[in-house]
Amino acid sequence: MVATSTARAKKRQRASGRTDQDDDSRASGSTRIGDLKSPKEKPPKIQGYYWRGEASGWQLRRCGKKGDPNKDRYIARLSGDKYGKMKARHEGQPLIDAVTKWAVNQIEKTA
Repeated sequence: MVATSTARAKKRQRASGRTDQDDDSRASGSTRIGDLKSPKEKPPKIQGYYWRGEASGWQLRRCGKKGDPNKDRYIARLSGDKYGKMKARHEGQPLIDAVTKWAVNQIEKTA
């Protein structure tokens, strides 16, 4: 009985063009490597701050020290659309300058 079901499974694989690896990954509920989206490119680094990814953008957060009540404090959100427009307008150092200028304005608002 097992041999028959295995033979049927292999026949279905050949007909569909899928491989054993595809079946193994789907059987476990995991996502195949080819199905994963490529990671988003983070905005340029700003000293003393870091970017935290969201579904549709980035959060700018302050790096804090242990014991600091404001550790990892939220500063502002840079939407994916706005960052995409910045990348379309600027390239290289001008992009870094534009993001830094945006970040400085947001930091001043929260201070």
